[in-house]
Amino acid sequence: MLPNTFIHIKNVKLYGVNIGGYFEGNIGKAELVMDNCQVEQICCGDCEKPINGKNPEKLIINEVDIRLNNVVCNGNAYIGSGGFGVINKGRMEINEGCMINFAIAGGSNGYTRFGEIIINGGTVNVLQSANRGIVDKSHLVINDGMVDRFYAGGSP
Repeated sequence: MLPNTFIHIKNVKLYGVNIGGYFEGNIGKAELVMDNCQVEQICCGDCEKPINGKNPEKLIINEVDIRLNNVVCNGNAYIGSGGFGVINKGRMEINEGCMINFAIAGGSNGYTRFGEIIINGGTVNVLQSANRGIVDKSHLVINDGMVDRFYAGGSP
């Protein structure tokens, strides 16, 4: 088990950030802070399409903490995984200056037990609890900023 992982990214443009594992692993806490960046996708766990035969229980992240400050995300910002994996508890904070296309409390295909998104500023095009993945419980909070479309479940 990897007890903790911390990534701090500043002033860069990149395609994607994966703060979990790719195939198998067990991570206590995965933490990401991004300042003044442009990115296409942010996810935890496997960020690829699910492949038959992969066991989602082989990639487990106990806690995810994502803080975005002045970040442009043209694609999806997931707490959960894009492919497979289990996130026990995830939190994403979107702050002033952010422009996020999709902010998702779960994943695209993975399993998120609890996902929380707190918006303190910036602009979010779509805020939703889940995409295609499974989310047991979500908590979505808008303190400030602008959200164009808000779905308590998944988007149509």
